[in-house]
Formats: sequence, structure tokens, C-alpha cells
Amino acid sequence: MQSSWARITAQPFPIIFHRVVDNIWNDLELFLHAVLFEILDILRFAF
Repeated sequence: MQSSWARITAQPFPIIFHRVVDNIWNDLELFLHAVLFEILDILRFAF
């Protein structure tokens, strides 16, 4: 009884965690791409 209750309550947490990690990773990826393009633009104008 207690283990099934623990299973039910623990279930959403990994899902929420994965969603948060996915969102952070997507934001980080977009940020890194933007920074990369900025650096490429600067280098292109510098040389």
C-alpha cells in the first residue's frame, strides 16, 4: 500500500524534471547558436 502510494506520488517528478531540463537545454542551444552567429559576424567584419 505504502509503496504503491510512493510510486504514484513519485511518478510526476521525473517527468517534470525532464521537461525542465529539456527547456533549459533548448534555451541554452538557442543562446549558444546566437552567440556563435554573433562571433562569426564579428570575425567576418574583423578580417
